Amino acid sequence: MATNFGTTSPSVGEHWYDEGSVVGIEAFAPSVIPGERYVWLGWTGTGTISYTSMDNPASVTMNSPITQTAAWRHEYRLTMATNFGTTSPSVGEHWYEAG
Repeated sequence: MATNFGTTSPSVGEHWYDEGSVVGIEAFAPSVIPGERYVWLGWTGTGTISYTSMDNPASVTMNSPITQTAAWRHEYRLTMATNFGTTSPSVGEHWYEAG
């Protein structure tokens, strides 16, 4: 199990399961402050019957070694306002990737 942000269940790291076991996997974003968010990008899996898609939670069947990686994008809110004229970007809320 791996993730670029937050935590996973089972926890990040290596775990052992019996062949044929169905294992539930779930990813959790870190805590945020107002104006900050994490956008779920999905799972990428390697190994037989691993999981690559958007469902969270999901499950995998252990028939080979599997690596599951959870992916998040970290964003911040930009709020634009003006008393006259226009702004670029436009007046309102806009979200941008960190960095």
